[in-house]
Amino acid sequence: MSELGQFVASVPPVTRFLTLASLVVGGLHALGIAPVSEFTLDYPLPLMELHRLLTAFVVGNPQPMQGLMEVYMVYTFSRGLEEVKFRRSVADYFWYLILVFALVLISGMCVIMTVPGPVPASLSPALMGALTCTWSVEHHNQEVNFYFLPIKASLLPAVSLGFRLLVDGTPTFILALVGVGAAYVYNCLETRSWGPLYSFIVGKEPERPARVGGNGWFYASGKLEAPVWLKRLFKEKNVPPAATTSFTSAGLKSTFKGEGRRLGSSVKKD
Repeated sequence: MSELGQFVASVPPVTRFLTLASLVVGGLHALGIAPVSEFTLDYPLPLMELHRLLTAFVVGNPQPMQGLMEVYMVYTFSRGLEEVKFRRSVADYFWYLILVFALVLISGMCVIMTVPGPVPASLSPALMGALTCTWSVEHHNQEVNFYFLPIKASLLPAVSLGFRLLVDGTPTFILALVGVGAAYVYNCLETRSWGPLYSFIVGKEPERPARVGGNGWFYASGKLEAPVWLKRLFKEKNVPPAATTSFTSAGLKSTFKGEGRRLGSSVKKD
């Protein structure tokens, strides 16, 4: 098997699908075979084109360089989550995406319709917002480079939202914010709490947060099992929860090692 084939085979299945789907959609558009308008949301949505509800999440930025960067970010954050947080459990990670997609589709469309200006046809900003938020909670102590600016991973959602607002405008920023909100709701479900923001506002630590690992309560991360039917669908037995969700885990080291990378790469500490 070639080195490229070995690399593709080493990527966890859900991350591999998301990354390849984004590349295929962009490639079809670049080659003139199928424009991205065939995969984006259309208002009102034609009854026989319900696939757009899913394909809209893998349609990247129309600017080539920024679009490639977004694909790389999806790959980086998705692989970090699938390998470390979900311990390569396809069913659990797929369940996470189902919940996030559903929350984005329900709330995102209601919110975006009230924002003046053109309605975004791609939902990739929402997917990026959700992945960024969940990844930053898992690895809040890690340092990352955001366009050559070293920052704490815990600040990544806020910084990336500000970048969206400045570069892409209000509608795209709102979509990214909806994605962050969807990830926050998932965190509430997995920790069986109202989430860190509520606890911060009331000034009280959750009494019994259902968290996994040694993270502080503000960055609590739990274990939300996929339904039994979904595990059976993937022919998957119960996967034991991760022993730790801190940045020192072996899976994270193997995925985010090296220097000189851009967004999502780790910066070695002294």
